[in-house]
Amino acid sequence: MPEKHIVALEPLAPPDFSLFVKALQEAFSVTPREKFGNPDLVPSENDIRASFQTDGAQAFHILLNGERAGGAVVVIDEKTQRNSPDLFFISPGYHGKNAGLAAWKTFEARYPDTVIWETVTPLFQGAQHAFLREQMRFSYRGMFQPPPCRPERPHGESASPLDTFFRFEKIMK
Repeated sequence: MPEKHIVALEPLAPPDFSLFVKALQEAFSVTPREKFGNPDLVPSENDIRASFQTDGAQAFHILLNGERAGGAVVVIDEKTQRNSPDLFFISPGYHGKNAGLAAWKTFEARYPDTVIWETVTPLFQGAQHAFLREQMRFSYRGMFQPPPCRPERPHGESASPLDTFFRFEKIMK
């Protein structure tokens, strides 16, 4: 029987940024560690900081039954209501306990005017794809690779499957 959770969203205070980054990177490292033996295939601190600085970004700790169990940066476009869970994570100790779905439902309730939720996730995150489709009811909308010239990749080096992302949407209205 699924565990029942009381979910709350706690706005992220600037002094908590480093703690948030560490928790997110730990959560995102599980699949790369298991699949590739490389837990370093996670968003960098600079990528996370950029997410925080996106117009409309709102950052939260996810509290489950009063304990910090994850976090999210959601980007809310007040004009179009095409919104995005830019970064969304549940700490590994809460995986497999329906915590992610309970947290996601809290975000949907917090932003009832959302017309479409849209997100991207790396190709290698197969469990995340299943969670998005089967639990959160997102639909697959395509695959893409970022532009080939990125600072971390030498000029001319082609993109690898690790640079391939899936795009998902959930139509709310």
